[in-house]
Amino acid sequence: VKGQIDIDILGRLAVFAAGCLFGLLAFSRLLNYLLKHFRDATMAVLIGLMVGSVGRLWPLQRVTPETAELELKYQVFEWVSPTKYEGSVLILLVLAVIAAAVVIAADHFTRRMQSSAAAA
Repeated sequence: VKGQIDIDILGRLAVFAAGCLFGLLAFSRLLNYLLKHFRDATMAVLIGLMVGSVGRLWPLQRVTPETAELELKYQVFEWVSPTKYEGSVLILLVLAVIAAAVVIAADHFTRRMQSSAAAA
């Protein structure tokens, strides 16, 4: 877009946003149905997706020298040890602790809301 906003761009963005909203709502309903009727199998699939994603999302990686000049989709990454990582491992640890705290707090809040709704 580069700062040029006109009616055509806004229309495309509105269609894109509507598609995202529809997809999110449809997927959440599908996931809700699957969790109610096939909880164990659904959880197994979701855990498998998360575990399978770790290799691609793991932060301690660097591009191999042979593929460094290629486009991102063609680059090959190698895992590095924390001692050889060029970024800040401390920041990664702090972010992991913050993420864990948010998940624990959200779980605690949800359980509290469910217990107060069940009591009412």
